Parts: sequence; C-alpha cells; structure tokens
Amino acid sequence: MRHPHTGCPETMRCILAVSGTLQQGFPLRKNLDAPGKPAVHLGSGLVRGVRSYLDVKERGCREFGNAPNPACVVTGRESDGNVYELYLVDGAACLGALLGEPRFLAMAPDAVVLDLDAAETCDAVRKLARHVLGDAAVRRCSVLAVVSAAPAQPSFVRTPSDRSDGVTSFAAGALLARERGLLAPTSEPANAWLGGRGARLNARLSDP
Repeated sequence: MRHPHTGCPETMRCILAVSGTLQQGFPLRKNLDAPGKPAVHLGSGLVRGVRSYLDVKERGCREFGNAPNPACVVTGRESDGNVYELYLVDGAACLGALLGEPRFLAMAPDAVVLDLDAAETCDAVRKLARHVLGDAAVRRCSVLAVVSAAPAQPSFVRTPSDRSDGVTSFAAGALLARERGLLAPTSEPANAWLGGRGARLNARLSDP
C-alpha cells in the first residue's frame, strides 16, 4: 500500500551501510529498529572513497563528554577505504536514525562505492547485492551510507589502522585510538586550530 499523501510505499526497506555507534554492540544500534520491524544485520563490506576520522568533541559543543563518534569523509579516492556494517532497515527508522545524534553525520545514496570483490565484504552481502542488481558479475555498486556532511574538522582525529593499506574499521580503530591517547578532548591532535572558537560559536548559537 502507498501513503495517501506522499504516494510512497507505506512499508519500505532500505539497505543501509553504517560505521560507528549505529552498528552492533554500540549504544545507538537501537536507532535502526522501527516498532515491530527490527533491523536485520546483513554483514560487513568494504566501502571505498571515504576516509574515516573520530570526532573528539571540544569543550562547549552540544556533545562534549560523549564518546567520540566516527565521521567518514567522502574523498572519492580509491586508496581510502573503511569497513562498514550493512543492515536491512525499515524506511521510517532510516529517516530518524540520526535525529539528535552525533553531529556532522548524514546519509547519502550514491556518494561511496561498495567493493564486492574485497575480502572484507562478506559473502552474504556480495550475494545479496548481485541478486538485487540482477548481475552475478558486478564488482562494485553504490550503497546508501552514513557519511560526514562536513569536510575534516579541527576536532577530527584520523582513525588509526594497523593495516599496511590504511583501511579502517570503527571498533578496531577506536581501540587503537584509545591505546594511543588520541581521544582526550584537550589532546593536541583534537584541539589544534580550535583556539576556543568552536566553543564560543556553539554557545552563541545555543543562546535563547
């Protein structure tokens, strides 16, 4: 059935790629569930054309004190890659998943490329993508993904990787960042160039 006003299907499922606190085992995973329609985890996949950062919240911002969240900046470069987790999500949950949540994040339908040939892309995701596209030989496709709506910010710390090709993943990268002391809001990498300007601007915008 279609909605009487919008003409859109009343029930619609989307394949959504997420990296960070929306994925399994993290606090915002519940945002992907609609009432009576829980999201289904499809598996992991390597997304190319994004560079992953961790947003270390500066003092004075809305989320100061919260754990850093990832911000995958779209670069379009083949050498930049991040392992995402893919879910089948109800359209209503998809629309509301980022409301009031970590800053700078947005969803884009075709800004990045899912590499179906990559070892990091699980077989279930590979088979589903090829089935949906009707092409058993397709090697890459676009996918709806959570990405950063802003270029790299002064509060962004590059997500570390222990791989020679620099490919990142949120859970492993966040652990490495903690071990290396990169996540303190007063650390030099996080607050370089800020000079308090971000805090003053945020306070000004929040004034009644």
